[in-house]
Amino acid sequence: MADNAGAMTNLKDFVTFLREGTIAVVLLLFLVLPGVMKSVLARAGFTSADVAGFKWELQQSAQQTQAASDTVAQLESKLSALKQQLDQISQNASAPEVKAQISSLSQEVGKTQTETNSVHLSLQQSLATQKSVIQRVDPQMLQQMQTKPQ
Repeated sequence: MADNAGAMTNLKDFVTFLREGTIAVVLLLFLVLPGVMKSVLARAGFTSADVAGFKWELQQSAQQTQAASDTVAQLESKLSALKQQLDQISQNASAPEVKAQISSLSQEVGKTQTETNSVHLSLQQSLATQKSVIQRVDPQMLQQMQTKPQ
């Protein structure tokens, strides 16, 4: 059972790596070869007349990533508080079975904290990449995003 869980975790990590890598490559192509990417988008049906709409989607995507990152940061904080509470309850518990259950829950919360932290870092990297693309496409849009209240 543990091997299946480990294999599943490895598979999830690999898929996440591929997804993030693909996104990074596409964004790099936009930065390094904007003319080629514009041509590819034009052949795919995106016309230059819709550039304002494209910029809006970039801005909206970055705002959604920022909101998700903020939510994950809040979850990290709540998980940390929950782990501290579980540790305190475990110290005060007298029955060994209860202590073992609380300790197990605390370990699970710790694992979840680690996964949440990984997601948070990934979101922060994605947001930085998105802001870099927006800076390249329209620096004024990035300035407007940073001045808007979250």
